[in-house]
Amino acid sequence: MRSSVQDNFVESLYWLNKLETTHSLRVGDAALGLAELYNAQVPVLPSAVIGTESFQQFCRSIVWSSPFLSDFPHVSLRIRAAHPFQLQAVAEEIAQRFEQTALPPLWLQTASAELQSLSNDWRLCLSLTLPKPWAQFTPLLTEMLPVQYCSLTGIGTAIKQAWNSTFTAQTLLLMQERAIPIDQLRVALLLQPVTSAQASGFLTVTETYIQVQATHGLSKSLMMGEILPETYTYDRQEKRWHRYPGSITSAYQVPFETSIPGELGLVQQILTPVSDSWVLEQLQLEQLLDLAQKLPPLQSELQAVEWIFSGKESEELHIAGLRPAQPLPPLTAALQLREEPGLDDNSRVIAAGLAAAVGQVTAPILVCEDPSQLQPNIVANQIVVLKQVRPVDWVWLQKVAGLICTTGGHTSHGAIMARELGLPAVVGIAGALETFQSGQMVLLDGNQGQVLAAPSSSSPGRASLSTPAKPALDLDLQTTQLWVNLSQSQRLERALHLPVHGVGLLRSEWFLLDICQGQLPEVWIQQQGADAFVSHLSHHLLSFVQAWHPRPVLYRSLDCKQDAAHSLQPANSILGLRGGAQYMYDSTLFDLELQALAKLCHQGCQNIRLILPFIRSVEEFVFCRDRLHAAHLLEHLQIWIMAEVPSVLFQLSEYVAAGVQGIAIGTNDLTQLILGVHRENTYLTERYTANHPAVVAALSQLVKTAKSLGIPCSICGQAPVQHPQLIHQFVAWGVTAISVDLSAVPATQIAIATAEAQLKSKTASTSASSTIQNG
Repeated sequence: MRSSVQDNFVESLYWLNKLETTHSLRVGDAALGLAELYNAQVPVLPSAVIGTESFQQFCRSIVWSSPFLSDFPHVSLRIRAAHPFQLQAVAEEIAQRFEQTALPPLWLQTASAELQSLSNDWRLCLSLTLPKPWAQFTPLLTEMLPVQYCSLTGIGTAIKQAWNSTFTAQTLLLMQERAIPIDQLRVALLLQPVTSAQASGFLTVTETYIQVQATHGLSKSLMMGEILPETYTYDRQEKRWHRYPGSITSAYQVPFETSIPGELGLVQQILTPVSDSWVLEQLQLEQLLDLAQKLPPLQSELQAVEWIFSGKESEELHIAGLRPAQPLPPLTAALQLREEPGLDDNSRVIAAGLAAAVGQVTAPILVCEDPSQLQPNIVANQIVVLKQVRPVDWVWLQKVAGLICTTGGHTSHGAIMARELGLPAVVGIAGALETFQSGQMVLLDGNQGQVLAAPSSSSPGRASLSTPAKPALDLDLQTTQLWVNLSQSQRLERALHLPVHGVGLLRSEWFLLDICQGQLPEVWIQQQGADAFVSHLSHHLLSFVQAWHPRPVLYRSLDCKQDAAHSLQPANSILGLRGGAQYMYDSTLFDLELQALAKLCHQGCQNIRLILPFIRSVEEFVFCRDRLHAAHLLEHLQIWIMAEVPSVLFQLSEYVAAGVQGIAIGTNDLTQLILGVHRENTYLTERYTANHPAVVAALSQLVKTAKSLGIPCSICGQAPVQHPQLIHQFVAWGVTAISVDLSAVPATQIAIATAEAQLKSKTASTSASSTIQNG
């Protein structure tokens, strides 16, 4: 005959399909919530629950060495904050006794036999419940608890480890700080068979939207904060999906048994993020939408539903668990889920390259061998095909329907200018000049990096861009500001409504080409005069800067590479006479810019900052500083430099001593110069990018040094967009701001907010642990 201890254990093994609402204190909130979903005909993974009575009985069977814990968990911890080390001692005592105390053999045998009928591999998740008034703290505790994986041979050890994880020093400290009595905490354990997963994530339902976070494989990488998940939002009023890209660099799959008997390790796959490749297909989104609309109201504090697409065909959708909902910034600015244009049988891919700027457009081709001959009226509403784009091509580029370049990568001039102008663009199509013919009608897909034969029924149309129509309004970034790169007055109105803190990069060369009707500044000055130039620039700049007040505008002075005009350098050389060296060679244009800025400052414009481009040495900076002093600007204008030449890495403290008040890290040029690649070389720029270890180390050093020197530091290159996984590191290092193109604002906002939330949680946990250990 079984002992009463063993009887209680056996009777405390529940199955979801047999749970009732009266079992709330026996199985915990997560298990009860899943039972409610099961009863509502929602597909839930088969699940067993080890009830709270089993945990209580196990605790009563422990022989405690400390009289203080003899009635555990019916104890009251009254440890003073000044002696947190006592909490650590209590946690260690609990862990030791849990490990040394055996589970009843008959119960373990009976439970294992029941579980074996479903699977040999299991996932264990704690299911807690607290009565009022402490129920509100259940999600906070749940979030701190790990998920265990084991085979049946190690189920006993895994059960005890899972129970013990409820009583670490961190959780005990939380319970003491929130005055949660330990004896009021009900601890149950949810067991689910481990299955292969094609995709998984979390689903949250509100009155206005349905939000899905998704990753490849099992959800561990998402729970651990190792990746930035893709986010899909269904607007219940508009009845359509929107989406944010993520950065998924790893995925976990079905486990394997480790060298420790009964312990399972998950297979971690290292992934390379692929542009425009999404975790969820339209069919899967429809399944999740159908699931969300069938969900009954959840009664517990756990409002995020963990889902999983299992099976080889990714068709089996199940609910795996309930977790605390994670607050995210407003998603009304989400990128609209693209509806591919209707293509007939004649539609085919003609050529493919790199997706440089998002959007789709159907228009005729214009093949150009000599870009110097191009004029706005010649290129209007056509897709221009040429070798590469120069900064001086800004004027006619504003009139085209799209852009195809035979060379270049994501940081080439053509790619950057297309993104600034909102043009669909594909670069790196080597044979484009020979492949296409002028007048040929094509569909340019900047989202996928493809050029297709236009459908036979199509006619030229405006670009359809995958950019937000409704920007998010309630920005909730705590420590890292989000800025926008903007040089066009025509896009000012739209940018002003974005959730950004200011303009992180106003490229003066593009701004001047705009306001000078496409003429180079030197030509405009020859025709109109220097005084007229100063007045003209200050007038247009004042309107631009005042529109942003009080948000800052960082104006980068002219960085003209006068290749054709100078015999001192080869054409298109990044290493030629430019930036500070150009100012020292001939300061005429720079001095006129400073006069225009002085006018702004004297008119009370206080939100403009000056960035000096491509500064190679402290001597170059001192020269520029002296020119500002001569223009009476030093007391009115904050002076930054572009940190894009590697020498800044080694001399930043000397620059600051000389008067530098901030740095803007130009990751495009910095990457080229550290790795020795040219931005127009497609092969090299796609293999040697800003996530190279050497570049990441340089970025880390710059940000951390700037922080230690007490000056602001921003990132304004393409690195955060091309490699969003770096954003977490930027935020952790302490970067002041991240500045991106208009189309990248929504995704970058989400990435920054996610990184801040993860770091805040990690800091709180580390702080608690440190307090305990050092108390």
